[in-house]
Amino acid sequence: LGARAFADTAVHLVFDTWPEQIAKPIAHEVQNVLTVRRTDLLTYGVLLAAYFASNGIEALRTSLNRAYRMTETRGIIHRRVQSIIFVLIATACFL
Repeated sequence: LGARAFADTAVHLVFDTWPEQIAKPIAHEVQNVLTVRRTDLLTYGVLLAAYFASNGIEALRTSLNRAYRMTETRGIIHRRVQSIIFVLIATACFL
């Protein structure tokens, strides 16, 4: 994620109450995950997770269209991009 300040805060919030022998190695790995920029499989996994989460939006859209007997007039690319944007907005709201 490349967020050093966030990583420090997260580590202190989660691991301050743990015994040091347990917290130190785990905190080190958490800081590595949150601060080291990666372009490996984890990055592609995040992108795939966003795509597959947008399938939930598409399922909701399809079920509402069927419930109200509407036909979809927008193209598939437009709908998919819109669904991914909705997923990103929801993720930002959760953070």
